[in-house]
Amino acid sequence: MLVKCSFSVLFTTVFFTILAGGLLSCGGTNKETSEINQPLDKQADYQYTGKLLSEKERKNQEEIPLLKAYFEKVNRSLKQTSPVLRIDKKDLGGDLASLAQEIALQNQNFIKFVTHPKTKQALRNEIMNVRPILASDRTTANNKALASCKQDNCYRVEMYNYFFNLSSVAFVDTSTKKVLAISQYSDAQPD
Repeated sequence: MLVKCSFSVLFTTVFFTILAGGLLSCGGTNKETSEINQPLDKQADYQYTGKLLSEKERKNQEEIPLLKAYFEKVNRSLKQTSPVLRIDKKDLGGDLASLAQEIALQNQNFIKFVTHPKTKQALRNEIMNVRPILASDRTTANNKALASCKQDNCYRVEMYNYFFNLSSVAFVDTSTKKVLAISQYSDAQPD
């Protein structure tokens, strides 16, 4: 009985200490966090610079050739009309996957957030995956739109927007060269 009582008292003390510490820390303001959580129009002091790395970090990337090559691709993509880093055709595994990527990138609803909504400045976006659709890709929301899809001609194209932490998913029929459905997920990274 003494062991149970001591454990219970210890547990209660630790629990309330953590709870009290958490409540006390809620009173302070963290400028960074409070500014990040504000809508874009409320971020008065915020200026998007488009810089991927600080000067110190940029010097370090010179020592790693693959990292340097990747950031060169990212910088080139930011200068394109549609600022999206595409997956190279040779890495996609086929002409249909490459076609699906290009069809998705021509759809205005899919690329709606590739630039800043107010300044129209290019934002960092990257195609993360292009693959044939799976049975699990069909949901009640898109099942009707994907009804005509066959496994061999329909693809799922996933794009990530680093600025908004937004994933955009397009379902593309390469035989008709059309985007059938688009889903966007805020605060989410692609699979």
